[in-house]
Amino acid sequence: MLRVLTRVIADTAVVAIVLFFAAGTVAWPRAWVLLVVLLVVRISSALVVFRANPALLRERATVLIHPHQPRIDRLILFVFMATAFLGLPAVAARDAFDWHVLPSPPLLLATVGLVLFVLGWAIIAVALDQWIRKVSA
Repeated sequence: MLRVLTRVIADTAVVAIVLFFAAGTVAWPRAWVLLVVLLVVRISSALVVFRANPALLRERATVLIHPHQPRIDRLILFVFMATAFLGLPAVAARDAFDWHVLPSPPLLLATVGLVLFVLGWAIIAVALDQWIRKVSA
């Protein structure tokens, strides 16, 4: 479990670095809220999986690239990491502080988006928990 928590904290730190580096400042309250929520939902979902199947959690905490993984899978994973995990926060930060292509969402809309984000993680955690219990039974 410690390795999983370390990975979750490290992933969140990487997102924080990308966000704040692209923004050019750490004085961005909405980014701090997002990071806290991201950390809480990821730790919570890890705890759900750990409770249902500790071995699966350990496996999910290992390196993303496995020795026998097909080359196309590695390419897809790299593209996903570069665009979604790192690119999206960087583009959002640059737009919020420099480009201003999209207007800043009103607080209510940002809050609704954050709630939907949390609900999405909750649905994934519950579905995974139910699937593990079904397979283990």
